[in-house]
Formats: sequence, C-alpha cells, structure tokens
Amino acid sequence: MRGLVAELRSRGRLRCRTLALDSTPIKAYYRPPTKKDKVAKDPDATWGYSKSKGGKFYGYKAQVMVDTETGLPIECIVTTANVSDQKMVRPFINLMNKIEVHPKYTILDKGYDSEDNHLEIRERGGAIALIAINRRKGKSKGDTKLIEKYTKKAFIQLTLGEALSYKLRKKIYRRVCEIMLNKRKYKLIFKKRGAVERYFASLKRQMHLEDHRMKGLKNIYKHVLLQCIAFLCLSIVCDNLGIPEACKSLSFFQN
Repeated sequence: MRGLVAELRSRGRLRCRTLALDSTPIKAYYRPPTKKDKVAKDPDATWGYSKSKGGKFYGYKAQVMVDTETGLPIECIVTTANVSDQKMVRPFINLMNKIEVHPKYTILDKGYDSEDNHLEIRERGGAIALIAINRRKGKSKGDTKLIEKYTKKAFIQLTLGEALSYKLRKKIYRRVCEIMLNKRKYKLIFKKRGAVERYFASLKRQMHLEDHRMKGLKNIYKHVLLQCIAFLCLSIVCDNLGIPEACKSLSFFQN
C-alpha cells in the first residue's frame, strides 16, 4: 500500500495537503459468546459502540486516513471494537512520519477530541489539527488569561516553545482549534472531512466491506488493506488511461 501511495505522490496525483481520519465499525461474522456457549468463535472480536450501528456492536473498527482532495486512502489500521478513537491519533502520526507525509491540516470528528491529540498533531505531525469539539468535555481548565494570551501566538505559528509547560501547550492548541472552527475559512476546510465518509460508503457499497466470513484481527486487517490497495490500483490505472475522474468508482469499468 505504501508503495502505491508513493507512486501516486510521485505522479502528483496525491498531494496530501489535507488529510481526514475516521473509523467505521465492522461486525464480526460469528456471534458473540452466550451463557450457554461461553467459547468465542472469533477470539479477537470485542464489544464496542457505534452510532451507525445503533449502539453496541460486536466486532472490529477500521481506521483510515484519507486524502480529502482525491478521496484516496493513505494508511489504514484495524483494531478491536473496544479501542477508543482517541488512542489512534499517535499511531497514525507515527505512520505519517514514517512515510514522510506532512499535511497542512488534519481533520477529525469529535470522537478524537482530546488535548493530547491536539498536541500530537501539531508538534509531532506538523499539521494544524481541526478536531470537532466534544462539548461534553467542557472548556479547557487552567489559567484563562495565560491561555488566551498564547492563543493568538498559536494562530501565527504552528507550535509553541518548550518554555511553556506540556499541559499548558495542549490546552492552548485545543482552544485555538475551537476558535478556528468558528471562522468561515476553517469551517470550509473542516467540511472536507466528508471525503473519508464517502470513502467508507464506497467500501461498503462497491467492495462489500461488511460482507465477510473471516475471524481474527489479522484477517480483518488483510480484508480492509486489500480494499484500500484496490482503490489505489484503480487510481493508477485511471491515471494511465487518462481518465482520473473515474478513480473513485469501480462501477465505471462495469458498464
């Protein structure tokens, strides 16, 4: 997958200026253990929560980082259903640094909102974090005057110096994001997050993401990875044929 991403980047088809990260649930093929049958047929599947599944579901989560301009996947990770989205930002930052992808903006929904993630994206990812604010967490606590003082500075520069404490820096970064999302320019950028939702819809509709008969985390990961690879291969084929507009739809070749 990384080789395909590198090829598309070398062709100028992937610029990775704005990336969006999101997750989608994948139900386990086998039923969960019951009182009568306590042995799990899928040893890795766990219970998790998803609004799209109407609450609790049993299975896995596919996390995918997508380029918002093309709607193509950059990296994917599969976890068990009980892993919080908030814990997935650091692994993706590590992967982005490994393949030397450094976007200007990284967009996420409120499931990823935490002060730690704002700091990770800015200081380790080298990008401006646009994360939907989770209102249930309330406002960042601390020295309000000091936070507001350095918030203006964080608008101008990506990171703040280490002269400020770790705790204060992450509060400031989250506060800056909250202000940005109330401005028209950044609202328009944040709307690009729809690219990752459309990508998941394509996986489910065209690649039958949820239609599988596998068990185990490794096998589910292979299932998701192969589907991501298929879309990247499709993009290269379309580029070779001179029809880049067809790269988002397998149905184009079925007609």
